[in-house]
Amino acid sequence: MVHQVYVLYSRFLDRFYVGSTSDLEIRMEFHCTSPGHKFTGKAKDSNSEYFFRSFSAWKS
Repeated sequence: MVHQVYVLYSRFLDRFYVGSTSDLEIRMEFHCTSPGHKFTGKAKDSNSEYFFRSFSAWKS
């Protein structure tokens, strides 16, 4: 299973949010449409910047 680590940045808050998911499209939609979510609910940015990295397994 491929997971992705993503970083959201809000210029309004000048803060970063780091998360991980197996479905980036659904997770990003959640961030954009969830007004009560702690980070995205406070961030008033219409176009937050985001970056992501895919990985299939952790290596020790």
